[in-house]
Amino acid sequence: MKEKMPLVYKALSLFFVFALFLNYNSTSALPKIVGMLTIGIAGLQYLYCVDTKYMINVAKTSIPFYLQQVYLLTISCAIWILDIQSFAYMEPGLTRLLYTVINITVAVCAAYVYGKDCIEFAFWGSILYHFKMIALAASRAGISNIIPDVIGTIMGEDTGVFMGTLEVNEPTFCVGVFFLFFWFCDKDMFGKRKYLYILLSGLFLITGFKRNICGAVAAAIVIGYWMQWVQNKKRDLHVAIFVGICAIICCVFYVYTIKSSLFVNMAMKYGINLMSREGLYEFIGDQYDFDIIFKGRGFGFVEHYLVYVKTLGLKYAGSSLEHIHNDLLLYYIEEGFWGY
Repeated sequence: MKEKMPLVYKALSLFFVFALFLNYNSTSALPKIVGMLTIGIAGLQYLYCVDTKYMINVAKTSIPFYLQQVYLLTISCAIWILDIQSFAYMEPGLTRLLYTVINITVAVCAAYVYGKDCIEFAFWGSILYHFKMIALAASRAGISNIIPDVIGTIMGEDTGVFMGTLEVNEPTFCVGVFFLFFWFCDKDMFGKRKYLYILLSGLFLITGFKRNICGAVAAAIVIGYWMQWVQNKKRDLHVAIFVGICAIICCVFYVYTIKSSLFVNMAMKYGINLMSREGLYEFIGDQYDFDIIFKGRGFGFVEHYLVYVKTLGLKYAGSSLEHIHNDLLLYYIEEGFWGY
């Protein structure tokens, strides 16, 4: 692709980067245009060179991601049929699954067109977006308020305008994934740029100030080094299974602590600010049970329920209920005990 169509390649790569920069978390048409354009270019490239072996190799990596969507759809269909639900009830879940499948397809096509370069394009788009968010937060808060706001947030005081703007920055999760990827990737893959990428992604991890991400990244690094060590001992499969079982137990126990209020009580005991999540957990608590016979409410239920609540004008702490800020709890409610 690079050798045969260099101008098209450069133009598309720049378009890809700046589309990410401008439209992370956006509802505009540009991300959809970029996605469809990427799929279209991948199709044209395949017709141009018909490299079936390379296409199959790229497609193989996507199989687990597609299978996850098939799994979610299968579990949800069983729940919807048992509950005799209407299409309006199922629509949010089906829409989310469709968009996820499209996103996976766009990622596969980007990998087919750009190879490993698509990683750097996505990374720089994310970094540019974070620079944009910092500039936006600074303009809202004022330059003189930035440092006091940062110090106050670290010290556990109320979040000011600057850090408040950055804290709702969802692409911080993407930066966390990039940080881990560059941390563990082979140095030969990106050369010395690897250390620049680690530095930049680490910087924006800090500015996002999401405590759950910092804890998750730290745990992932420890597990990553552990897996590297056991791989040399030829025991990587056994350890991977062990880590998976431990993760399942922890996730199930975590849901139990929320349902039983143990999580909220511990947070209150040690003065941890849950930022009104305790009210959200209480609000959604009557929609699920912590029980091995809890079959779930179906994929997309939480979104459907909160939209319904919003139409009633119900609010918590003066804010409308947009989401429950807890994906583990969300999947438990939607997929049930065994599906979860």
